[in-house]
Amino acid sequence: MKTGKLRKNLLTWSKLQMLYCIKAGREWQSGSMPPVEGRENV
Repeated sequence: MKTGKLRKNLLTWSKLQMLYCIKAGREWQSGSMPPVEGRENV
């Protein structure tokens, strides 16, 4: 049961992360959010 719950939490987290990335990408493309320098270097 523990592993199932953990896996479910991991899926939810990855979904939230993906949604955030998509949202940030759209904002960046529309120009409302300036690109963060050095982010890809981290």
